[in-house]
Amino acid sequence: STMESGLRFVLLSGFCVCLCIGTPISITYNQQGKPIEPLRYGFNDVLGPIVNLSFSDPSLTKLASTLRIGGLRHPGGTVANYWNWTAGDYVTCNSSVPKCGKYDRRNKRIPKGVFTPSNWNRGIAKHIVGTVFDLNVLTLSVRQALDALNTLAASGNNVTHLELGNEFYFPKTYGWRFPNSKVYMREMKQVIKHARRLFPAAKIAAVARGPTPHQPNWDPDMQPYSDLFDAVTQHDYSCSQPDIQHLPYGDQLSYVMGYSQAMVDRIGAYFASTFPSHEIWQTEFNWAIREPPFGPHAEHTGIHAGFHLARMLAVHEYDNWKVLFLHTLATQRRVSEFTVALVPELADEPDAIRISGDAQVFAHLSHIALNKAATVTWHKANISNCPTLGVSVLNTTLECLQVGVFEQQYMANNNTVLHYIIINRCNQNLTATLDATATLSSQVIDLMTTVYYATDPGGFAPFPKNTTQFPWPAPLKPVVSQVANVTTTNPKVSLEALSFNFIQISPSSSF
Repeated sequence: STMESGLRFVLLSGFCVCLCIGTPISITYNQQGKPIEPLRYGFNDVLGPIVNLSFSDPSLTKLASTLRIGGLRHPGGTVANYWNWTAGDYVTCNSSVPKCGKYDRRNKRIPKGVFTPSNWNRGIAKHIVGTVFDLNVLTLSVRQALDALNTLAASGNNVTHLELGNEFYFPKTYGWRFPNSKVYMREMKQVIKHARRLFPAAKIAAVARGPTPHQPNWDPDMQPYSDLFDAVTQHDYSCSQPDIQHLPYGDQLSYVMGYSQAMVDRIGAYFASTFPSHEIWQTEFNWAIREPPFGPHAEHTGIHAGFHLARMLAVHEYDNWKVLFLHTLATQRRVSEFTVALVPELADEPDAIRISGDAQVFAHLSHIALNKAATVTWHKANISNCPTLGVSVLNTTLECLQVGVFEQQYMANNNTVLHYIIINRCNQNLTATLDATATLSSQVIDLMTTVYYATDPGGFAPFPKNTTQFPWPAPLKPVVSQVANVTTTNPKVSLEALSFNFIQISPSSSF
């Protein structure tokens, strides 16, 4: 039946049976779980420099709390290189500085002093877990950068993560100040020393290149200075039209759904050899697909949700990967290829927010992982008898399934609930047997499955009336099934082709 909201809901008396052939896939998980890193559930925000709503505007605070965002990078990426925390405005610089003055037109009407760290602390910071503050060390002098740190220290923010600029490995744009990483690191010594004095518990990240073709000597030249910083930042916009244009449509979907895992593994291996003792902060990532079959973005938010979900699952495999921020949280006026949410241009209009399918799926996972009523741990999945993708991704053969397991322990009733998040990126239906024996003491379980589809165009929609009940019914149209009072701790589930599945297993009658 179809509810008024558009959510398709089915109540079953038995398990879904998948009409496919072959040995059923078996999925178990490691019993030793790992704590959740909240900053893996976040966004590069550009609030202030581009989005001109105040940090306390109801649209932004509602967006942050309703999506249950773990972290934000502030004030964003490229714009951070031209921003002055002390003034809460763009810096004044001459025309010889590339891009300086490019971004500030829309904020000319905003009085100075609105977009300051103090107002950040009084506003949106109260609705997220943490902030990665990105310091302008490009168009501010070292002395001015130290003053900016003083402003941040006096703002009341709990500063736990500090990033030293953005993408300096592009010499055409930034070579006038940092022709190489040796110059960058020498200038950062005084900045880091001052930051350590002000924020002794904070982690500090330097700009790394990662496995990209830009400035091949940037990272090797930074290695002798590696004791100065705790983390490296890395950005990735590498899934693009040329990667998929030669493939049939079904394989294009499979490729994009598998890309995040393959790229995360490539980045993880790279930093294991270059900065093995440092944290990885991916403070920006997205794809670079702007044209059909998966562009324009507003018409293909299902596949983008799968791309983002796969990245969030993949980074959990790396203990040192502490930050993962999608670009970008919100835009105004129009939907770009990166828009997660569309927020109003006028203040005090939270009902005007429109969210993408990406935001819908992100919120589903973040409400599981960042559940405030439970102790949540992530568990590595072990998959056997799984077929492989019919297309190679970054010269890697991947299995059809990507799986993450989250365990919630509720102190109030001593219940444990399992969540299997399973992406089927193959063009075939599969069957899998899930293990719940080690977690659930009850031999009678309830099973709830939510299925999203990569082929769902999605689009944008308002928040649902009840934002605490998952799944949300729009803009993607998930299918929900429930099975109650089943005597098994090894349920068998069907996994439709090109789908991402949220499977909740709980003691009977604990929905």
